[in-house]
Amino acid sequence: MKKLACTLIFILLSCHLFAQDETHPFTIRGLIYDEKTNERLEGAVVSSGDNASAMSDKTGFFQLRLDRKAEKLKVKLVGYEEKNLVIDFDDESEVKLIIRLTPEPILLQGVTVTGEHFTEEPVVNSYSIHPGDLSKVPQFIEADAFRAFQALPGVTTAADMSSQISVRGGNYDETLVFLDGIPVYNPYHLVGVFSMFNSDILQNERLYMSNYPVSYGGALSSVLELNSKQGNNERIKGSAALGLASAKIALDGPLWGGNFLISGRRTYFDFLTRMIMGIRFPYYFYDLYSKYVYPLSKNNLLTVSAFYSRDALGLDDDKVFVAQKEIPNWGNLFLNFSDEYFLKEKSSVELKAFMSRASLGVNTQVFFTDYYHQMGTTDTTTVNNYIEDFTARLTFNSHPDGQALAVGLEAKREAIHYDWNIDETDLNGMYIHPLESLFFDFAPSQYSYSGDEFYLNAFVTDKVTISPVSELTAGLRGSYIKNLKTFLLLPSFSFSYNFLPNLQVHLSYGRYFQNTYSLKERKTEAVFTPFMATFFPEDKENIPYSDHYASGLVLSDIFSEKTSLEVEGYFKDRNNLA
Repeated sequence: MKKLACTLIFILLSCHLFAQDETHPFTIRGLIYDEKTNERLEGAVVSSGDNASAMSDKTGFFQLRLDRKAEKLKVKLVGYEEKNLVIDFDDESEVKLIIRLTPEPILLQGVTVTGEHFTEEPVVNSYSIHPGDLSKVPQFIEADAFRAFQALPGVTTAADMSSQISVRGGNYDETLVFLDGIPVYNPYHLVGVFSMFNSDILQNERLYMSNYPVSYGGALSSVLELNSKQGNNERIKGSAALGLASAKIALDGPLWGGNFLISGRRTYFDFLTRMIMGIRFPYYFYDLYSKYVYPLSKNNLLTVSAFYSRDALGLDDDKVFVAQKEIPNWGNLFLNFSDEYFLKEKSSVELKAFMSRASLGVNTQVFFTDYYHQMGTTDTTTVNNYIEDFTARLTFNSHPDGQALAVGLEAKREAIHYDWNIDETDLNGMYIHPLESLFFDFAPSQYSYSGDEFYLNAFVTDKVTISPVSELTAGLRGSYIKNLKTFLLLPSFSFSYNFLPNLQVHLSYGRYFQNTYSLKERKTEAVFTPFMATFFPEDKENIPYSDHYASGLVLSDIFSEKTSLEVEGYFKDRNNLA
């Protein structure tokens, strides 16, 4: 570990020194916003007359270094009007800008386009959805962040109604979900029918179907990356909607020198049936999200965010009397703190600390009666399950000319606790049989398990433009697992080459391991699950790992600028599966 740490420090310092190249004495930096929503825009290309260019990051920030003073600047982003600016440095070597882009519809003649995520420069082995696209995807009841990817080749589901996804032969527990870089475990409402994220808070989402970046880890098959909106700092605005399944509200705007985003969603059938029919609908769910972004200085951006969700299931029935201290409920909580400092010369350092927890709790006693209201059998059910993740991460990013470098160090503690006691009586038949099969296949009615693990992870990745037609991304992730006393090296690379302006060929490889494993493969009657139990490997020989190989081609602009063909072959060598 000492050798690895020294190597990473050396790389970081070397890259920082490299970034201090004094051959580019002039700098243009700034933020790019959507003119209508005032949200910061990621992926906008800023270029000057001498062909120097830069791209805005997830916070809308860009930095362009020049050999000489530029008089003209061009800003482009798909879906927005191109903007041309005249720059005046005066006697300064640095200019700061606030740029606002106007949305522009993409007009086509004679064709209908559904989904535009293939139109941008392809990212190997991944698909993305951008703002506005989610509402265009065929919906089940209402827009869902996960269900949007189910139409992709290689993505399957356990059932037609489920939003849980299995990618390229992997089990659904082999896909990790991240919101703003925070892992979210068991991220589903209504026992897997809906994802727990309100689509109104999402800026974009990307599914890495294989060979995902080394900045992520712990998933055997794939990664689903969700990024929330930044909010606007111009005026407070809000929206509300009533869908077939839930009612939701969102609000964002300036606050105390920064900007905030808050949203909430809840089902309403329990209220509706009580008011109209006088009966109690036994189930509801809700979720809450909040985010606050504050610029501590012109180079320092502080972000705090929180997410909370809960599903609750009542047990009332005309044949039972329920004495309950805690009705069956499950959900998630995460708290996040992030401080990003923008250095000179296209570099930044981000310190991120978060806690993510998924839990399920039950403490009920059900008395069954016969038709004469005499006391019959009794069920007592107690469940106390949770998965916790505490992580601190330091990441250095740099964008020297023709490169995108990232170096990171991460300390992670995961804790798992399961404790349940479920009576084998008629309670099982009320909803699903057997209840304990919700956790893993053929689980006993009484069970207890506790475990924790500490990981020290480090990664380095560099995306290099070799020539105008070729690009190489190479990465290495190292993980030390404390209890197993083992260290894993996980290499990754991808290479792409443009044989023609509209023909790209790519190949990639990556090795990945999974922190935990499950014992659930849908072998019982329980098709949906509110809480899946996972376990730590007992020894290093049983750590689940996989090797990903992929190669393919992308043929774009076949009939028009919005038509493309992608063909890809892949192979996953998966080992030590439970």
